Amino acid sequence: LFLFLVAVCHTVAKRMHDLGLSGWWSIPIVAACWSLPPLTFVVLGLIFGLKGQVGENHYGPDPLSSHPR
Repeated sequence: LFLFLVAVCHTVAKRMHDLGLSGWWSIPIVAACWSLPPLTFVVLGLIFGLKGQVGENHYGPDPLSSHPR
């Protein structure tokens, strides 16, 4: 169970970076989803459904960019 939570936090943190936000946001997001299971699909659906930042941000290049580094 612990390894599963670490993997989920890691995935959400990478998504937060894609959105231009700190990966630390993954901890309260995963905690909220853990404490309110019906909220899980809504929150994760919104997070993974949002379009990431266009172009490079301070977490790295845009993974969807057609210009490789």
